[in-house]
Amino acid sequence: MELEIKIAKANEKDIRSTENLLDFLEQIFYNDDIEDCQIFKDIARELGYCSSSITMEEASVVLLEAIRRKFDKCSGRWMKVISTVDVLVDQLCDKNISYIKLDPHIKRALDNSMLGE
Repeated sequence: MELEIKIAKANEKDIRSTENLLDFLEQIFYNDDIEDCQIFKDIARELGYCSSSITMEEASVVLLEAIRRKFDKCSGRWMKVISTVDVLVDQLCDKNISYIKLDPHIKRALDNSMLGE
């Protein structure tokens, strides 16, 4: 009896949407001029706020909505990205080094299969 386990693999869209969310969060946390960001301006305008004289409370509302919109585009996708990376690192990578390199046993098996063994 063969045991087989399948998990969802992250695709390009999953990876890009997760990158976009994390890039945006990084911009929020480490950039003082988030109000210059286009999504911030668009949401402020949609909510009827004047972006040149926005209050701290209004800015918080706009930021939360911007985060919500970015997150909606990758909701669930980030879990596939994390799971895919976790499985690849755990199952395929050499655990003795700090960078991504194929596990020596897997590399040897691949080399042998390419040689027809």
